Amino acid sequence: MNEARRHVQRRLKRLARDNTEELNKMLGRLSERYDVEFSPMEGTYGHSLPLSINLKDKHVTVPLSDWGSGTQNRTHILMAMLKANRIRSSASQESRITPIVVIEEPESFLHPSAQAEFGRILKVISDETGIQLLVTSHSPYMLNQQEPAANLLLEREVRRGQLGPTHVLEVAADHAPKASI
Repeated sequence: MNEARRHVQRRLKRLARDNTEELNKMLGRLSERYDVEFSPMEGTYGHSLPLSINLKDKHVTVPLSDWGSGTQNRTHILMAMLKANRIRSSASQESRITPIVVIEEPESFLHPSAQAEFGRILKVISDETGIQLLVTSHSPYMLNQQEPAANLLLEREVRRGQLGPTHVLEVAADHAPKASI
């Protein structure tokens, strides 16, 4: 039993090291500089990954759960993209799939300039890894400014207080909604 426990602890340490390197690369793209630290959690091993996450800002190390909601959301989204990339790259050539990561309102709790930056970073990471992103947003700052046609804008008709049909609006480079940053 002790040998099995030591084996699990070694594997968790290796997993923590690998996740740290890859997530640090993703977080390093943000203008706010964070270093991530994963460490095996003491205690029981349930269905979720038994690693605690800390973010380091300058000389302070803070558990992820003590950061603001926007920073927590961004970190969790990047971890999901990291996991999707691992799934895509670990499959054999015959069974390889292109993962689709669905993100609902990633702009939540972020300043507009952080929303725009995060939208650009998600696009770059998606292009580099080959992961497809499906993002729903109410923020014009999250829109893909480089490729307006990649945005799908929906408008719902309201007539006399009654909801009508939803229409897809035309999105072209010269008609793209612009976010002022």
